[in-house]
Formats: sequence, C-alpha cells, structure tokens
Amino acid sequence: MLNGRDSKIHVVDYPVGDYKLLYSTAEVFTWKKFHDKTVLVIYGGAVETHELAVITEAKPLIIEGTNVISQTGNGTTTLQWQASSQRNIVQVGDLYIYMLGESTPSPTHLAGVHQSLTDKREPKTATLPTTTGSPTSPATGRIPRTAARS
Repeated sequence: MLNGRDSKIHVVDYPVGDYKLLYSTAEVFTWKKFHDKTVLVIYGGAVETHELAVITEAKPLIIEGTNVISQTGNGTTTLQWQASSQRNIVQVGDLYIYMLGESTPSPTHLAGVHQSLTDKREPKTATLPTTTGSPTSPATGRIPRTAARS
C-alpha cells in the first residue's frame, strides 16, 4: 500500500554476491559479500507487506523474528513479511537477509519531534576528545571552523 504521493521501484534480477534476487518489493539498503557469508539489508515502510524471491536450492532458516512466511520450490526461495519495528533475519545458504522496518510513530514521539523543530534556543556545541592527529583545538576541544568545512 502506498500513501499519498508515494511511489515505489521494485528491483528484479538483482545480483547479491553469488546469489540473484529474482525480485523484491522492499527497498534494498545495501549488501556485502564477506569471506564466509553474504549480507543483504532490505527495508520496508511502516505496516507494509513485502515479498522477495532468491534463486537458490537452499532452505530458509529464520534466525530472528516471527512474522516471515517462506516457501521453497522450483529453485527459488520466497519470503513474505510485514514490516514492523521488529527486525527479521533469515539465512538462505550463506546469504543472511536482514529485513528492517519502520515502526509507526507514537503521539509522544511526534510531540518530541515537533518540540525539537520549534525550539528557538541555540543548539549545544559538542566537544570532541583531543587525540594525536585530531583537527580539534587543544584549547577548546572543538573543531576549528576551517577544519569543519574541509
């Protein structure tokens, strides 16, 4: 489901290390192939139902989360889930799929965001610890304006 003027681009035939993502209705954040595994991070908006399919003979193993439905057949593993604040992690062979979602903001959360946007006070300046080779000023512990711009 899309809200308002949202639009969505779905990936198809997307290479992920030694695997191919046949399709995904969730957004691909990133992926990385490591020595012993490949990690795929995908994201869905609040309360969206998503599905992806990976070309593989491997059976899925749900490592974390409870709202993932999986189906395997014809050389493809299909995963379906509803995005929420709880992450899901599924292993398919040596591919680890992290399914992330945005939680629906609570009224108290929105009130805090509104307050921070309307607060007219000067922002506090963060100080950084002084270390060897750091661009911070030894006198103040802050990054000089010229160093902050480069």
